[in-house]
Amino acid sequence: MPKAGSGIFLDSTRDFKGFQFENPQSRPSRITVELFSNDGGIDVIFMQKAGAPAISQAEINRVIQSIHRTPLQTASTVAT
Repeated sequence: MPKAGSGIFLDSTRDFKGFQFENPQSRPSRITVELFSNDGGIDVIFMQKAGAPAISQAEINRVIQSIHRTPLQTASTVAT
């Protein structure tokens, strides 16, 4: 589990629930979001360089909300 010097926050989407480690307002070099569902999960890591424009919570939320589950496809159902 990542360290969170500036906080741990709950995150959720339609398909996932999880945690965000770090507050983007404190300008950490790394913000990690861990999302889970009953049958899997995903980690999203945002990296920031000193002096570069800061990522906002709204930008993080847009990325997280765009993550969704897709139906499982087998090789026989994929068109070639």
